Amino acid sequence: MFDKTLVPLYMLYCMNGEIRGRTRFQKLVFLTKEKVKEKNDSELDIAFTCLHYGPFSRDLMESLKTQSKEGTVDEQLEENSYGLTYVYKLTDSGLELIENAIGLKLIPKDVQHMAKAVAKNFGEMPLEELIARVYREYPDYDPHRQ
Repeated sequence: MFDKTLVPLYMLYCMNGEIRGRTRFQKLVFLTKEKVKEKNDSELDIAFTCLHYGPFSRDLMESLKTQSKEGTVDEQLEENSYGLTYVYKLTDSGLELIENAIGLKLIPKDVQHMAKAVAKNFGEMPLEELIARVYREYPDYDPHRQ
């Protein structure tokens, strides 16, 4: 088992160092976890429950808070036409940490592959479409079906 705190850093790395929105971050990590499980029948040790916008992980939020305090992730709150959006950016020290983890093979290849695929296929998808896709593919996490 590898350090699950590397997953959000690696997802940021796959997203060119930035993810706009907590909900988007949650869905991208959730999809990575599910795709790894489907492909390899193995588990990422990140727990998700169903909340207002589908899968939510307290583990992920705690990890991001810790990484923000440690200076590996920069968390900013930006105002836009929808209201407020959290923006997460990989800092220079976060980039160094994740590149060292990759070099030391601390992130399994299957996790790297799936995170890259999720970032490529879903990272820039409009949020409403991303949420709908997650609900469709993983109906147990659709709060409207509860």
